[in-house]
Amino acid sequence: MHTVFRLNNGPEITIRPIRPDDAGIEGDFVRDLSPESRRNRFLAAVRELTPRAIERFTRPEYPHEQALIATLQEGGAEREVGVARYAAEKGKTNAEFAIVIADAWQGKGLGTRMMRELFDAATQAGMRHMEGVVLQGNRNMLQMVRDLGFRVEAYPPDPELFYVHIDLPLPYAPTNRTGDS
Repeated sequence: MHTVFRLNNGPEITIRPIRPDDAGIEGDFVRDLSPESRRNRFLAAVRELTPRAIERFTRPEYPHEQALIATLQEGGAEREVGVARYAAEKGKTNAEFAIVIADAWQGKGLGTRMMRELFDAATQAGMRHMEGVVLQGNRNMLQMVRDLGFRVEAYPPDPELFYVHIDLPLPYAPTNRTGDS
């Protein structure tokens, strides 16, 4: 999967699966996020990813894990501007998602575009349900997931969080019909 597009006549953006050789841009991406964006993503004060976390994030174990990054070319180098991922226990079809968009790219539709791509990837991998938790103060994320059709509910273990979830469609499988004329 490799999608190339432009948002609002901006630069060309590529959405693609993350690779081990993306370790550098993944670390830079998280480091460059505002403290608020990092807290919204990790639900904690994180300054930067450890080398072990970067390795883990850039080597998802498909099909029960997948990570998609949005990149653009800047000064002759590839720069990450968003990442969306899902993870499920092996053999399960219920996946937890996470997404974060670079501060300068928030509110431009990139998060929605990445979530739709993540839905497609998860559906093709056999996932049937996607869920996550969102900080109550993360209004932009809550609006995005509502717009995408997620149900938003209280999260009793932590009153600062909402539980969000959506059923995924069954993957399209063309039928092999014989005898039609």
